[in-house]
Amino acid sequence: MINAWLYFLPILSAVVGWLLSRFGMNIFFKQLQAKQKTLAAQAGSYVAAGFSLDDLAAKLTNAEAVEKILPVADEHVEHFLRVKLPAAMPMLSMFISDKLVADMKGIFMAELKELFPTIINQYLSNAASAIAIDKMIAAKIERIDLHKTKTALHSEWNKVSLFGALIGFITGLIQISLTLIA
Repeated sequence: MINAWLYFLPILSAVVGWLLSRFGMNIFFKQLQAKQKTLAAQAGSYVAAGFSLDDLAAKLTNAEAVEKILPVADEHVEHFLRVKLPAAMPMLSMFISDKLVADMKGIFMAELKELFPTIINQYLSNAASAIAIDKMIAAKIERIDLHKTKTALHSEWNKVSLFGALIGFITGLIQISLTLIA
């Protein structure tokens, strides 16, 4: 009679493995939910420590990046000199010629080419103090709905449970083998 029950050991172990993996994952999500605020703050601090606006500033202020901005500035300067300036000061329209516009535009563009890196650096410096990256990231993580996450991970959750059942079944087979050998 004991030998017949012995063969149910792998099935019982598989059920126990499945239950323990489900129970473990439930505990994991409950702990995650309880510590979500703390984990969010830690993640925010970690990301903020690794994020440097200096790297971003270097990429935005290099000569190639500035050259990409200049065509847009060129259009605006041209429009300013030909349309807005004469409209604001009609007396100047008598003196504005194509050569004067071209000369003034050349001077403005040379100045803007030097000025853009300074403006971008100053803007990013102000943005760095205004934007608390760690707090932004922590707030985003805190808003994550763990119940939806748990639901989204349902198929993965089932795979882990089945793996727990498989390990339990294998453990039961090993127990039978050891019992029969003894």
